[in-house]
Amino acid sequence: MEFTAIVIAGGISSRMGTNKAELKFGGHSLMERTVHMLATITSHVLIVANNATPYQELGYRIISDEFPGKGPLAGIHAGLMASTTTWNLILACDMPFVLAPHIKTLITYTERVTDVSPIVEGRGYDAVFPVSAEGNELPLLAMYRRELSVDLAHRLAEDNLRVMNWTRGLYHAEIKVEDMVKGTEVSSDLLAFNMNYPEDYERAAAIYNKNEFA
Repeated sequence: MEFTAIVIAGGISSRMGTNKAELKFGGHSLMERTVHMLATITSHVLIVANNATPYQELGYRIISDEFPGKGPLAGIHAGLMASTTTWNLILACDMPFVLAPHIKTLITYTERVTDVSPIVEGRGYDAVFPVSAEGNELPLLAMYRRELSVDLAHRLAEDNLRVMNWTRGLYHAEIKVEDMVKGTEVSSDLLAFNMNYPEDYERAAAIYNKNEFA
């Protein structure tokens, strides 16, 4: 399946106190590790960032929000608007334990279920979400159709910014997180782990240094 990988760099990282995407893991920034990993899977890699300066030397296309200051939905919208492929991976920059095998499993699953998806109102699935054992969706590690940018533009214009309010209304398929991590060193909890506070980074760095995830 041809797809575009869209990395959401995030906002001002006020809770972390510094730009999360520039935090180091194994001598490389989190953004550098993420985009280089994605480039091994697809030739279409985009970074969504309102400040392009930290990422210019990485060599990937950088785009900014059309609705700045409106959170993750604005980043998803910008990425989908810039995409040239039907299907798109959205990945937050602050999920350090997402590895290439996890993405490949998600892509394979998306290709399989969309080939046989029931048609509702003239279309198949809009999205594919990993879902934890507790039933929580991971909307910032998920696949979306490019056409969803139209609906997102309306929501953003109306300041309807809650991610889960949007995703609940999408016609979607689900893949269990535990199925995505099979055969890898990463647990289900680690795959879903994201960093918001300095202590999250300290924990993630300690786990990474101990295990040296590829």
